[in-house]
Amino acid sequence: MRSEQELIEIKRKLLDTCKEIQKSLVMNAKEAMETAQESANQEEAATEEKFESFRAQCQADRDMFARQYSEHLATLSVLSSIPYEKVWKTVQPGSVVITDKQKMFVSVSLGKIKTPDGEYFAISPNSPIYAAMQGKKAGDKFSFRNVTHEIKEVF
Repeated sequence: MRSEQELIEIKRKLLDTCKEIQKSLVMNAKEAMETAQESANQEEAATEEKFESFRAQCQADRDMFARQYSEHLATLSVLSSIPYEKVWKTVQPGSVVITDKQKMFVSVSLGKIKTPDGEYFAISPNSPIYAAMQGKKAGDKFSFRNVTHEIKEVF
């Protein structure tokens, strides 16, 4: 049986890993947005019609990357608001759920993440699997996609 401090440390590592992944996504989107803007601003020796078409495409790319950048920043903000120092007894946002099939961290949707404590799936509270297990505790079972999962531990 792990101590409360050990459980909190696992959650802290999970949250730190998620934040690092998200910061990388933010930086990649920002760099792509800036590159697209620089391309649109470049003076080309091409015909004006071709240049305007190229510039319009670069602006569309910049706008797309700007949206991604904004979404990634919002997700990073959500991660920053997760209280890792609490040990939960029921499945809720910020909890770690260990089932007989997998380990999950209810935070944001980032998929599989690796930490020194093993592989976890970072899932969103808006995901269908979270809806299936929300409010449950260790020992409870839930079904997702016709597969029954038994919750071994929640913290």
